Amino acid sequence: MTDISNPEYDYQEEPVEEPQESSGIASLRKAFEENQKKVRDLERNLALSKAGIPEDHPALPLFQKVDDVDWSAPDKVREAAERYGLLTPQTTAPEVPADEQQAHARMSDAVTTGESIDPNADKPWLKPGLSKDEAMALYSQHKGFANLQ
Repeated sequence: MTDISNPEYDYQEEPVEEPQESSGIASLRKAFEENQKKVRDLERNLALSKAGIPEDHPALPLFQKVDDVDWSAPDKVREAAERYGLLTPQTTAPEVPADEQQAHARMSDAVTTGESIDPNADKPWLKPGLSKDEAMALYSQHKGFANLQ
């Protein structure tokens, strides 16, 4: 037994050997990390595709390295792509009421058939070339004043 109380005793700590990973475990760990990276890349590519970002965009390699993008949600990827200038923001056209659509259709039909658009078609007393008496007679007939004479 060694006497450690002896002042001449030189204490040396025996080195503790760290357990070495076997080459099989190390290669499995490395393969796992590589596969995780591949899965991450595939998830990003899928999110880019779902977001409608073209694969041949020149800034795509840089955009794929951005860390502040939620790659699990295509709408978030699209927002980030718009923010970074890869895509132009989508704007939705305002909804046009049905009566306005019908008016546009009438205008289009009139223009394509060569008809003129007369805003006074329902007011015959305003037709050009009528005398004052003819216009007053048409007006009174239209408004129901004909029986008052």
